[in-house]
Amino acid sequence: MDNPLKKWIVHTYGSQRLLAEDIGVTSMTVTNWVTKNPEGILKHLSKLRLANADDMMEFMTAVAKQKSYLLAEARR
Repeated sequence: MDNPLKKWIVHTYGSQRLLAEDIGVTSMTVTNWVTKNPEGILKHLSKLRLANADDMMEFMTAVAKQKSYLLAEARR
C-alpha cells in the first residue's frame, strides 16, 4: 500500500524535509508521523497548507487511512 500521508506531504510540500522546515519541526518528527503516529501531525494543523475544505478533507483522509493501515499491520 502506498503511504497516503506521505503522498499528501509530497504533493503539498514537495518533501518531508520541506514540510518540517515550513512548520518548525525536525525531519525525524515528520518521519515518525509517516511511519508510526499519523495523528501527531494534528497538533500542527494551524500551520499546515490547508486553503479550503477540500484540502482539509484530503489531509484528514490521508491521516485516517495511514492510521488504519498501521493498526492493521500491528495486528498481523
